[in-house]
Amino acid sequence: MVVHLLVAILYIAAAGAAALLLPRAGVAADMAIVAGLGLGLIAALCHVALSVMLRHDMMAERIEDLEAAQEEMRKTLDSHESELAQFHWQVENDTSRRSDELVAEMRVLHGLLARLQEQRGEGRQPGGTGPARAARPDESAEDLDDDEVTSIVRNALETNRIDLYLQPIVALPSRKTLYYEAYSRIRNEAGTIVYPRQYLHLAEREGLISNLDNLLMFRCVQVVRQSEKRHPDRQFFVNISSATLSDESFITQFMEFMENNAALAGRIILEIAQSDIKGMDRVIESRLAALSGAGFSFSMDHVTDLDIDFHGLHLKGFRFIKIGAPTFFGQEGPLHRADFNEAVKRNGLRLILEKIEDDATLVELLDHDVELGQGYLFGAPRRSALD
Repeated sequence: MVVHLLVAILYIAAAGAAALLLPRAGVAADMAIVAGLGLGLIAALCHVALSVMLRHDMMAERIEDLEAAQEEMRKTLDSHESELAQFHWQVENDTSRRSDELVAEMRVLHGLLARLQEQRGEGRQPGGTGPARAARPDESAEDLDDDEVTSIVRNALETNRIDLYLQPIVALPSRKTLYYEAYSRIRNEAGTIVYPRQYLHLAEREGLISNLDNLLMFRCVQVVRQSEKRHPDRQFFVNISSATLSDESFITQFMEFMENNAALAGRIILEIAQSDIKGMDRVIESRLAALSGAGFSFSMDHVTDLDIDFHGLHLKGFRFIKIGAPTFFGQEGPLHRADFNEAVKRNGLRLILEKIEDDATLVELLDHDVELGQGYLFGAPRRSALD
């Protein structure tokens, strides 16, 4: 607005100057006034025409900007609509998938409970027919006899008082957690924990060990699924006994379950005791082959004999060997201790030393280039967030 006012002042001044100066050049006064007015009028018309053209150009640019903004808004809206549709589809798909997974898990758990009831009907009870004596809150499970522990195990299976505990397996020397091992812990009605050393031999005697393995496996599957977003590559070790591998009903159900959850197989490493591997028959070997074909890998643990066929283990799908530090440092095998880890690596296996409880043991194993460790020095088993 100020610019237009200044321009108007300039051409009015020019017109006035023409009207005053032309008479000095011999032009009649009335003609000089007409000439000044004409000059001023022409200048005003040019000013108006130029202003209109500039305003038109500005309006055209603004319209173009508005059209561009509208187009950008339309694209953004289309993008949001597409994302919303994708999110809606994903929610529906995840809900449907989760529903299918829960149905499959419930089918397996129902099968476990049904087998427990069958075993009760067949008379496979611990000694004594009455219910287990409930321990007082301040009473240690160590005070219970075998019959009471067996009854607690059976009741815990039926009432889902079996908790999942996880212990880290770390990279050395950084101590970064790479894997977790899953353990089962049983609680009695008072909440007192019964440890595997107290009940495993009794569970085997009563035919309950495969039920424990099965439930631990599916609790581990739930934890694996929960960790997908935060740790999509984290793997979990879980024990499986020869009794479980011999259980045709479990293998059939489990393979069917994993066919619908194939991505989980690569994140679960099945641990098998050395004694079970040595006593393995062709049926169990075929089932290991089927599990390996489904994406599972295996780890040998509870090692008591360092005379190990590394190549044979690798052919069966084993990728880890877990040895207790006391066994590794306290027992001599056919290989010199300094060459043991190299032989493990050459055969496509990884050595994990467990039961590392102090820094002195850690220093000693680092001298042997051991890359993976487990023990209370790096973290005790802790109850998973699932429970």
